[in-house]
Formats: sequence, structure tokens, C-alpha cells
Amino acid sequence: MPQVTINQIQINYQQIGRPSQKSALLLHGWRGSWQSFSPLVQPLSQQYQLIIPDLPGFGQSFAPAKGWPTNRFGEFLADFLTSLEINELDLVIGHSFGGKVATYSWLGKQAKMPVVPKKGLFLIGPSGIPAPQTKLVHIIKSVSSLVPELLKNQISPNWKKYLYAQIDTDLDYAHATQFQKDTLKLILSEDLRQLMSQPSNIPLNLFWGETDHASPVQLAYEWLKLSYQSQVFVVPQ
Repeated sequence: MPQVTINQIQINYQQIGRPSQKSALLLHGWRGSWQSFSPLVQPLSQQYQLIIPDLPGFGQSFAPAKGWPTNRFGEFLADFLTSLEINELDLVIGHSFGGKVATYSWLGKQAKMPVVPKKGLFLIGPSGIPAPQTKLVHIIKSVSSLVPELLKNQISPNWKKYLYAQIDTDLDYAHATQFQKDTLKLILSEDLRQLMSQPSNIPLNLFWGETDHASPVQLAYEWLKLSYQSQVFVVPQ
């Protein structure tokens, strides 16, 4: 598996397809890796050269010493593309957290990417716009903030899994590494809508599962406001 060092962090990635083909960047979701896109590799590599990194702290890539907010992942992505000398991109595909990183990187106020994807962003159930909290989630978070860490460590693993599932089934905090836990504390309060200066002209193509619980389909229509050229495709489940 190819490796590259970005700001003293060893990054593993895959580059699949012929160099003569148009390039597509694929960004995996939370606790995923390049292998998350295995079902798409064969069909997409017929048309594109695929660039699929394990994001810092995920898969086989090394983890930074401290947790990162989303903007640090965006800075990493710019350096990563520059390091690989990627001068053209046809499209970017991002799933869940990878969709959030892609959106911040190309649509954010401080976006300074070295290349713009010609066909835009293709996001699958992206995170980044918080879903409205239920009363149960609000109670759990409020109580959790008052409980000392020592007492939290006495809670059985099964109860932890249940409580975390009520907050967000996709994040799976209970099984996260220390870097991922520290990162979660920084990114959970972020709202991409506050990081946009105005709607972008980069095409935004959204794919949403009709019964997606981690990122409810209602959020798709908030995402549509982030680009002048946006569309959503709801996939029945």
C-alpha cells in the first residue's frame, strides 16, 4: 500500500486505475478506511484513477498527537493533493464524515484547495449539520456532563453502548481510539452552515438513505442551501 508523509504524519492511501484516466478522490466516513469503498472500486476504476486515503487517525494512517477539528482535516487534504501532484480532479466522493471534510475543504470560508473538482462533490449521507436533539438525547448529554470521569469508567460496556447509541449510532464513541475521541469532542458542536460565507458554485450532489437514522433525510434539504448547483437523490431502503 503506498504511503506518504504529510506534516510528519504517515498516511496510507490507494491509487487505483491508469494515470491517463481522470482522477476521483474518495473520502471515507467515521472510523472507516479506504476499504469502505471496496464495492465502488471495480466499477469506478474503469473510468477514473481513484485516490483513496486513510484519513489521519483512521485505517492504517498514523494518528496526530491531539484531536483535530474539521478545518485541520481540510488543511491535510490540501497538502495531501499537493504532495501527490494532483493537478486535476473530476469529482470528489465523500461518505458521512468524509462528506463533511470534503464540504469544508471546498465550500468553506477559508477553503484553499489546490484543485477544484470539475463535476463537483458527490456526498453520501454527509455529517456536518446537526440533527435536532430528542429529549432523551438532551437528558443523556446533560447528565453525562455532570458525571465525573471516574464514575463513567464504572459503567458496564453494554450500558455505554446503549447510551452512545441514543446520542449517535454512527459515531460509535465507545469503540473510538483516543485520537478519535478527542476529535469527536471538537467536531460534534460544529455546524457547516456557520462555516459558509455564501452558497458555492461548486456542484453539490447529495445521496441520502430514506431511513438513515444517523443523518436523517430531512437534513438533505438544509444541505441544498450550501450550493447554487445542488440536488438530492433519496435512496429507498
